Amino acid sequence: MDKPAKVHIDFETYSEADLLKVGAWNYSKHPTTEVLWLSVAIKDGKPEKLKQHDSIQNRIRMLLEYAKRGKIIFSGFNIEFETCIIENTLGFGPESIDFNQWEDSSAMAAAMSMATSLAMLGYVLKIPEEYMKIAEGKALMHQLSVPQKCTEKKWISEGVFDEHNTFIRYYDGDKGQKMVLYRNQDPVAMEQYGDYCVGDVESERYIGSLLRPLSDIEREIWVQTMENNRKGLPVDLHLCKQAIKLYIQQKDIELARLKELTNLDNPNSRNQVLGWLEDHGLPLPDLKKETLAEVVKRPDVRGKMEEILQLRHSSAKTPPTKYKTMAMRTDKSDSLFRGAHWYHRATPGREGSIGVNWQNLYRPTFDGMDSACDSILAGDTDSMDILYGGVMETLSSCVRGCVVPSKGRRLLDVDYASIEGRILAWLAGETAKLEIYRTTGLVYEASASKIYQVAMNDVNSTQRFVGKTAELACGFQGGYMSLIGMAARYGIDFESYKPDGWKLPAGWRGGFWDSKNYPSNNVPFSVWFAQDVVDKWRKVSPRTVELWDDVQEAAEYAIKQPGTVQSVGDKLAFKMVSIKGTPYLFMQLPSGRSICYPYPHFGYGKFGKQIQYFAVDNKTHQWSKQSTYGGDMAQSATQGTARDIMLQACLRMRGTVYQDIILKVHDQIVSDVPIGEGSVEEMGAIMCELPVWAKGLPLDFDGQERMRFDK
Repeated sequence: MDKPAKVHIDFETYSEADLLKVGAWNYSKHPTTEVLWLSVAIKDGKPEKLKQHDSIQNRIRMLLEYAKRGKIIFSGFNIEFETCIIENTLGFGPESIDFNQWEDSSAMAAAMSMATSLAMLGYVLKIPEEYMKIAEGKALMHQLSVPQKCTEKKWISEGVFDEHNTFIRYYDGDKGQKMVLYRNQDPVAMEQYGDYCVGDVESERYIGSLLRPLSDIEREIWVQTMENNRKGLPVDLHLCKQAIKLYIQQKDIELARLKELTNLDNPNSRNQVLGWLEDHGLPLPDLKKETLAEVVKRPDVRGKMEEILQLRHSSAKTPPTKYKTMAMRTDKSDSLFRGAHWYHRATPGREGSIGVNWQNLYRPTFDGMDSACDSILAGDTDSMDILYGGVMETLSSCVRGCVVPSKGRRLLDVDYASIEGRILAWLAGETAKLEIYRTTGLVYEASASKIYQVAMNDVNSTQRFVGKTAELACGFQGGYMSLIGMAARYGIDFESYKPDGWKLPAGWRGGFWDSKNYPSNNVPFSVWFAQDVVDKWRKVSPRTVELWDDVQEAAEYAIKQPGTVQSVGDKLAFKMVSIKGTPYLFMQLPSGRSICYPYPHFGYGKFGKQIQYFAVDNKTHQWSKQSTYGGDMAQSATQGTARDIMLQACLRMRGTVYQDIILKVHDQIVSDVPIGEGSVEEMGAIMCELPVWAKGLPLDFDGQERMRFDK
């Protein structure tokens, strides 16, 4: 059978809906959304552009028919948008979209740890200038794809009102003036926009030729992600709306009380509150939630001052943002949030979130999600104050509760137990630790036993906590700061462990950062204690320390000797190759998938000479230089392997009662399962089936049935 011809496709559209706020699905269903241009290029042929609705409809109808017959495969960049436009705006319906008939070059870029915006990717891959008309395209998009605004005076008297601009409606501006919303349909600009649409197709096609296609199994994973995105995630819209209403009411109450306590004109003003606090003997650097949470613990902050800080801390919570986003991105006709997940985000390849950060929702501070959500729906603020820590705390804790099962179903929420610790031990060959995972599972106790040199049965709660933080913080070459930070996440300051009369041991010298940050005679107990735990943990985890060193050495040799394979035991391997002129360092995982480091080289970072590469920075979202080292790459290998275990398990759920996967959060799968069918135990068993490449890896799971997502 002949290989299907690749058809590159791109739409330019107009709508009063805000694509970034409502998402591709709701945008495509909005009554004002229409297709302005379609550009199509078959294989390497010259792209054509179509403008008239009937021409676009006929061309898409013909292409869909060819796709069904296996003659063509569609290709685009972030094809979620194109498929929604075909299904909804052009009206071809859900049966028209089969993601097996599509290819997405943004997914290919993501799998290579590259930028995933077309403009940034073009810059990163250094494509010819003729394919980079992004700036002109953005200007045309802002003119023609969205409504324009002006004052009534300008509309009437300054020539804005003409045959190319169509009046939509009046609205009140921020400064009280009457504003006009209108649509620009300038024919010259519109033709230029069509040319830009053609340019987008040419750019996508050229960029796609520089990228490595997804492997067969990764393509299956991508298809499943897209299919689950299209099925949608059920959301309780009533809870969203009531939560927003209660937040506004409570915010007004708290601001009124703050005004009463401080006599400030605007207690919502950061500068006014900081000034008031300084005038009353409590200067603070900022009003961040973390800062306020620490300050209110001080014994000298009591009475009026404590109430002011608690009110400010409460009003700083931002639950309505996620409630509002859920409401805006959920289809009101069926209460489904579509397009919740990105395929392959961050270096290890786990899925990312779209719209709402599902990976980082506020964790509930109480048990009883169902009853707390019932209190919100009933507007019962008294119950919230008495049972759940107040209105704001209840609203923050119940964001997760907006995710609900479909009618006649319940949520099965199953996650892998300590999967990163298990995989790290497996990669490193820590046989004793693996045996504990296979038997008792008491890894924290075992770690504490070795650190404190006591029998496991004699490990007390404090020692177990130290063993736990050591296991969680030290596995990827974390030092004393990692350990201190991990303890702080659980509300523990190691200074509280300080014995009476403690003195720094004579002649003690810590690591590089200790001697740099602290004079030898002024090391805090917490630093000495944490460094001592780190040293002891490393001593009793020799194979893990060897793994860091071996990974570092193999990566360095691979960069120095491009084209050679540098193995790390029988589970990992490095190789540096050039693909269409761009150098990449590949770290092959046990599954056969590779984690990619673009433009690898040696440079200087905070730890001196290091391996460096380029990637999209998690904070700035810009393409920039990053540094890595053995422990960091071991972490990526561990998380990448956990990702492969989980997503291959999702593939095994196809055709079962667990196939309607609505959330994938870190190492956790949430499925929408019919009541009376399936079980946590059976779903967990499917998840823990070992692929052939994971022989000897001890997996386990935890799970629960729920009517609202709460874990």
